Amino acid sequence: MTTYWIKYKNGSFGGIYEGDEIRWPRKNKEDIVLDLNTDDQVLFTYGILRLKKEEPAFPNRPHQKRGPIYRFVNDGKAEVTETWDYIYDSFDDIKRSKVDEWFWKKDTITERGVTFNGRKFDCRYRNICHLAVLASLIPVDEYPKDFEWFDADGNTFLLPKEDCIGLLKATALTIKNLETEAMKEYKYINSIKDIDELLAYKVTPNFENH
Repeated sequence: MTTYWIKYKNGSFGGIYEGDEIRWPRKNKEDIVLDLNTDDQVLFTYGILRLKKEEPAFPNRPHQKRGPIYRFVNDGKAEVTETWDYIYDSFDDIKRSKVDEWFWKKDTITERGVTFNGRKFDCRYRNICHLAVLASLIPVDEYPKDFEWFDADGNTFLLPKEDCIGLLKATALTIKNLETEAMKEYKYINSIKDIDELLAYKVTPNFENH
């Protein structure tokens, strides 16, 4: 276990030191050595006190902390406790974080999730919306001639109206399969009632191959 020390002078706490002992070399004199066996009064004389760091009650839970606050232990000992004001994420905060991660995983999949005519396509919602708007021009015979589109590798190519329809259909089928499997994950996350179980749960969906 690591030993900590804290400087104390004129009623104020200062720097923190680490180690089993503190040694001050002195010219032509024996070094001053302070360790765990040093008398409390000697420690007060040199303004060096033993420091005990308080651990958070729930170290694995996400939190913010304010402080530190230093308090003397009882009985006039040369010992100080370092405490913090811990502000832990609530159960709902952690659940929102897990759901956000779930959304992010889905976005990662749709970024290269659709294959059509031998190409990979980024079919996140912005691109799907643009394709759908573009396809709406087909029934009114205003689909642009020689229209170019792009794949997930950055290649551009002509996208005739037949391929626009085909790409939208491939995207719709992929999203149907993705969301069907993803919903199982979503329901499971929301079924967890224990905060530590929720915190320990890894969002590793079984729909990654869609």
